[in-house]
Amino acid sequence: MLCQTDTLPEFEDELFLEVHTSVSGLGGRMIEQTAEVYLDELETAIEGVVVVRICVDAAGNVTDANYTMQGSTTSSPSLIDLAIESAREFKFEESLVDKHCGRISYLFKLE
Repeated sequence: MLCQTDTLPEFEDELFLEVHTSVSGLGGRMIEQTAEVYLDELETAIEGVVVVRICVDAAGNVTDANYTMQGSTTSSPSLIDLAIESAREFKFEESLVDKHCGRISYLFKLE
C-alpha cells in the first residue's frame, strides 16, 4: 500500500485540510504521478474517508474512477467529487496486463 500526505493552503477561517491517500490492489504497480486536491469552499464537518475504485490500463492511465461506500465514512458530495477528480489524474507505471483495478482511499482531515 502506498501513501501520500498533502496539506492544503490556509483558508479564510484559518483551517487547514490534510489529505492522506493510499493505493491498494493494481498488482503492485508504482505511482508515477499523483494529483493535487484543492477545495474551493470549506464545508462544515468536512472530515472523512472517501474510497474510489479505479481501473488502470496497460499504459498506466486511470480509465475508470467511481466512489464506493465500502470503506468510506462520508457521503459528502464535495469530498466525493474531489476524490474522483483527483483519482482520474493519477498515473501508474506501465504493465503488460491490459487492466488492473484497485482502490484509492482519501482521508480528509481538518487540522
